[in-house]
Amino acid sequence: MQLVTVDPQSGDVTVVGSPGDWFEHPVPTAEGMYVVAQNAVCAERRGVFRLDPGDQRPALVEALALSGASALARHPGDGLLYRLEPDGLFVTDPLTGTTSPLPAAVPTWFEASAMVWAPACNALLVADGFDGLWILDPVTGSVEPSSSTSTSSSTLTTLLPSEFVAGRRLVLTDGPKPKKRRFALRSGDPVITLGGGEGSGDDPVLHGGSLRVAAKSRAFQATYPLAADGWRYVRKAGRVVGYAWRGAGAIRKVVLRESRLEVRGQGASLERSLFTDPGAVQVVLQLGGRRWCLEFGGTFDARTARKLRARDAPAPAVCAAP
Repeated sequence: MQLVTVDPQSGDVTVVGSPGDWFEHPVPTAEGMYVVAQNAVCAERRGVFRLDPGDQRPALVEALALSGASALARHPGDGLLYRLEPDGLFVTDPLTGTTSPLPAAVPTWFEASAMVWAPACNALLVADGFDGLWILDPVTGSVEPSSSTSTSSSTLTTLLPSEFVAGRRLVLTDGPKPKKRRFALRSGDPVITLGGGEGSGDDPVLHGGSLRVAAKSRAFQATYPLAADGWRYVRKAGRVVGYAWRGAGAIRKVVLRESRLEVRGQGASLERSLFTDPGAVQVVLQLGGRRWCLEFGGTFDARTARKLRARDAPAPAVCAAP
């Protein structure tokens, strides 16, 4: 990584210094640039540093104790630095170095690769290495996925509608023979709907879908595609009452009906490791432009390196997009 100055009139670029390749997430300001040092082996210490064009030595603004993914953004109004870490959202005053935690419903498996202040949303726009863009409101602490649709005149940002579903039962199995891995989920929550129904943007027969299964501890996370050609309508008395999917890969069966969701998977293509405590297991079914979100956590009926069994999970407060 090199620190340079650019003359906007001539376009000339002048190298000021080379602070090192272990600095990430540059945030330019009128006074210089703020960066995060991720590698505590190469850097003197891990933290947020300020790079001054007149001084090649990085100046420590805030020391960081944890390692892992981190993203940095600056508010253009008050100049405060917002930092998203695996353990939460923090705000730092670069003048005093004072740091305070902010309440934010950020999934613990979330891995922020970049973050910027978005004036149009009056919130932070965060890029996750797995799931795309998210909108993080530092005032309310809400975190919502963003889907962007480009038009000839503008880019529209909309939030995917979500159903927060209580889970009746979840079973995950692992072991020395990966082909015997198993995944089973069931819910009878009356809040479950078919969204817009047949022919809508939520119709998987037309648009397909995906299933995401992730451990809050990051022990495992995977998104399984559910192609449109595997879906069919479930009809009763000539009326569509649900959708059913069959496949030969990791996910073998999905059934979605009013007040009912069932998923079954099997085989070596199921990505997971139960040797590490998952903390909680998040499951998100996305069909077209709609999501059904579940989370199994807390006390498990069974929790070993080969089997996890949970039941009667309440509906989650937030949803992670697949």
